[in-house]
Amino acid sequence: IDLWFSHFEDHMSSSAFRNAAKSRRRSHKERHQPYSRRKLGLLEKHKDYVLRARDYHRKQDQLKLLKEKASNRNPDEFYFKMINTKLKDGQHFQPTNDNFSPDELKLMKSQDLTYTLMKKSQEAKKIAKLQSCLHGIKKPGAGRSNQHIVFVDSEKEAAEFEPVKSEKKSRPVEEELEKETAAGYRELKKRASRERQLSRVAEQQQLRKHLLEKGGKARKTTCDDGRVVYKWRKQRRR
Repeated sequence: IDLWFSHFEDHMSSSAFRNAAKSRRRSHKERHQPYSRRKLGLLEKHKDYVLRARDYHRKQDQLKLLKEKASNRNPDEFYFKMINTKLKDGQHFQPTNDNFSPDELKLMKSQDLTYTLMKKSQEAKKIAKLQSCLHGIKKPGAGRSNQHIVFVDSEKEAAEFEPVKSEKKSRPVEEELEKETAAGYRELKKRASRERQLSRVAEQQQLRKHLLEKGGKARKTTCDDGRVVYKWRKQRRR
């Protein structure tokens, strides 16, 4: 035990001496680019060299890994993407086959239209529910009355009564009600806007569906406000 303790003391004293020596050691700073060589740019410091060396070795490791994969590749290996993909502007892409028949396009458009109409119906139900909840509640800031009836015990208390203090008691409840009502009206406004957007999308999808139907071609006209209108010849249907 005494031998271990003496060894520990020697170790601590030597480490303390090394730390003290490091604290008194002169720190050598790297010089900057001399004025005569200023046209060559900044002088590379050691930390810059470390970053450049790490980047270089990372790229070399990546190239080494790719070379190993290329050397171990099976020459009989085949994937259909090898012949289906194309190179454009240095990037590989696979061309999609969108040559659908008119019946398939019509089916897809009808499914999209059904989904849009379903979402529109859901929004309409939520709007009706919000309107029923907000019915009879005054819109915040519109015609709010601050009249309260306060009962006192004597004429002296009535003379000393300050309406501002009594108003503070019910103010938190009124503010909470105003916040909830304002949030309800904001949600109602957003849902109404979304319903209008869904209506426009449904109209466009319905128009595309009609354009895919068999029959006479529609005549395309442009209104003064820039809207595009399609007109079909009147036909008698059974």
